[in-house]
Amino acid sequence: MDIFVPGRICLFGEHSDWAGGGAMLAVTEFAEKPALDYAEAKLRVEGVSDGFLCLFGLYALKATVFDHLQHLYDHNLRRGGEFQLTDALELMRREEGCLGLLVKGRRFDAGRPEQYLRTLNAFAEEAAPQREKS
Repeated sequence: MDIFVPGRICLFGEHSDWAGGGAMLAVTEFAEKPALDYAEAKLRVEGVSDGFLCLFGLYALKATVFDHLQHLYDHNLRRGGEFQLTDALELMRREEGCLGLLVKGRRFDAGRPEQYLRTLNAFAEEAAPQREKS
């Protein structure tokens, strides 16, 4: 999970609220690119100033997620014309509960070409001092 500011909320995928103050979090909702007003009303994270939590694509899931994806497929439940993993995660969370782990570090996005380029540039900048030493 990553902390981000409301002005960038639509650039990220899944969001969750947080129950507790440690590194292990109880996810109370998954929402795919929620509108800012919805996020401010429903997804605010107590203890995180000016931010929300974001799931960024590292998953350790039970196999039951496939049952939830099948349910979406069987009932033709699409969002934006696509079957969404976020919707399957929300179904799984409602039935089984879901935990998240707050990770300290940086998050890189490579979902679009310009984001991928920014990611490559960030790694290149970090590697530059190491190359100069050798």
